Amino acid sequence: MAIKYKELKEKLEKEPLTKEELSLIQSTEDWLDEEIQKTFGKTYYEAWIDKSIITFNWNPVTKKHIDAKEPRRHLMRKELERRYNAAGWKLEWPDDIDNAHVQFKGK
Repeated sequence: MAIKYKELKEKLEKEPLTKEELSLIQSTEDWLDEEIQKTFGKTYYEAWIDKSIITFNWNPVTKKHIDAKEPRRHLMRKELERRYNAAGWKLEWPDDIDNAHVQFKGK
C-alpha cells in the first residue's frame, strides 16, 4: 500500500524538533548573537543578516549547505524567530527579491 500523503506531510511539519535540529538552532543563534553584537550600533540600532542563515540553508559555523527538508527548515526558522522575538527583536524580511538580508531591530 502506498504511503499516505497526509501522514507524511504531518510528520514533516508537526513532529517535534530533533536534538540535531535544536543543536543547529542553538549554534546558529550563538553565531547570530556574535554578529549582532559586532554590527549593532555602528550606524543604526539594527543588524542585517543574510537570510540564507535565518532560513537554515547555510550553516555559518561550518560554512556548509544544510541538508534538511524544507518543512523542517521552516520549523527551525520559526523556533529561531520565536527566540529573538522573546528577546525583544523584530525581524523584518525583505520585500525585494534582490535583497538577501533580514533586518534585526528592536520592537
